[in-house]
Amino acid sequence: MTPRPASYGPASGSEVVRVLPGAFRISSREDLVFSTTLGSCIAVCMRDPVTRCGGINHFVLPHNTSQPQGYPDARLRYGSYSIERLINALLANGASRTRLEIKVFGGADLLQFGARIGSQNADFVESYLN
Repeated sequence: MTPRPASYGPASGSEVVRVLPGAFRISSREDLVFSTTLGSCIAVCMRDPVTRCGGINHFVLPHNTSQPQGYPDARLRYGSYSIERLINALLANGASRTRLEIKVFGGADLLQFGARIGSQNADFVESYLN
């Protein structure tokens, strides 16, 4: 999947990078803003306040229960893989696991009846991060 080009935030002049489902991004640029839209999906945001490097992921489901697909990036749609990739990318850029500050967004149950995907995602990420 080709990432969409970045746009600029009119109010601040900051560059805005959209993070789509099954993707993650990291940066240490202070003029960069990550943006995404969530429902049942989860976005995990992490940063190291010392190195000022941070990132975000956007995953769809907690883990893959089916056979692996033909291309590796498809695994980024699953939290169990996506969170680890985000952490490893931050560590590779000088962050320390012990200093990481983490915020989690999303996890809504959008349908009144049926699968509670948002709750499953929220339960997974809470357990994973503990």
